Amino acid sequence: MQITKKEAIKRVNELQLVKGIENFKFSYAVIKNKKKLEQAIDLELMQEALKPSEKYTEYNNKRIKLCEQYCKKDDDNEPIKIRNQYVGLLGNKEFLNAVEELQKEYQQVIDATEQKAKDYGKMIEDTIEFEPFYIDKTLMETEEELKKLSPEQTEAIFFMIK
Repeated sequence: MQITKKEAIKRVNELQLVKGIENFKFSYAVIKNKKKLEQAIDLELMQEALKPSEKYTEYNNKRIKLCEQYCKKDDDNEPIKIRNQYVGLLGNKEFLNAVEELQKEYQQVIDATEQKAKDYGKMIEDTIEFEPFYIDKTLMETEEELKKLSPEQTEAIFFMIK
């Protein structure tokens, strides 16, 4: 079966929904499929592709400090945030100038990070060959703990039921 790396990542994450089910045959199938998916997508390489460079982390930390310096503060002089956004930065010319200077200083790093994100976006659309380790549907119908799976859990393992 061919699936995209994006779909494979989704399946690996969804298998977490059933990791606590205590049935050897079922657990074996879940673990086997998880490992096969991780190997097919080269999970470590994918995670490395998402990791920001040290220079980008340095840039981002400086950007956050500017946000905290120029945003509105509460009575305790702590930055005010609403939905994880600093308040009072929109239209703040001093802040915008400071951020613009910072961006100029780190432009190559920002461009490289944006390119890395684009490359990752293309990479996760690549197709891979994946043959699931199947479990028999009768196992699902006969084992008490498996009969209790929620619809969400059942959907997560649907690809491996034969």
